[in-house]
Amino acid sequence: MKKVASKKIIALLVGAFVVGIGGAVLYKSQTDFTKNGESQTQVPDNNGQNSSTDKTDGGVDMDNASKDTTTSSDTTSTAQKPTTTPTNNTVTLSSLGTSVTAQKSLTDSNISVSFYLEDSGNFTVQEKSGTSWKTIKSNAFYSGKNGLLAATLSSGQTTKTIRVLKNQNGKYVSVTKSFTIKRSDVEASGGVKTYN
Repeated sequence: MKKVASKKIIALLVGAFVVGIGGAVLYKSQTDFTKNGESQTQVPDNNGQNSSTDKTDGGVDMDNASKDTTTSSDTTSTAQKPTTTPTNNTVTLSSLGTSVTAQKSLTDSNISVSFYLEDSGNFTVQEKSGTSWKTIKSNAFYSGKNGLLAATLSSGQTTKTIRVLKNQNGKYVSVTKSFTIKRSDVEASGGVKTYN
């Protein structure tokens, strides 16, 4: 009688284990299917055909601007990324309002530069190099809070000129004015300077 009871207990434990493993596998396969199904959803465009890119009017056409492939390790958005950026000084885009704060680090002599933009979205940061602009951050998402960390003046740098462009559906639609950050100005202001 004792042997029969112990065999029943073992059979119940093995059965529960098999059911548990089967349920876990089924749950995992269902959640993976849901995630993959959502990420592959396409939206019909204006012609009723599926499209993976949006179409907009206005802004700088990315195909007509010069190509720049510099990227940053900062968080970038999954929105349509621009493939080219304007590199000249005469960009005809609407004006994007911002203030800029340059703050010296307490632990080293680096100065971080953050833009407080009037709008949220995806932005490209450019630094002036000679007479042209080069991209130092591409398609960085800014939520509208806490500032967009745009650049850093390392200990050996005395000045840096930067601007930010807003990217919307693969086109640049607005740009900030350019800001020249000088180490001497930041240090004279006690380690924090705001530019408007």
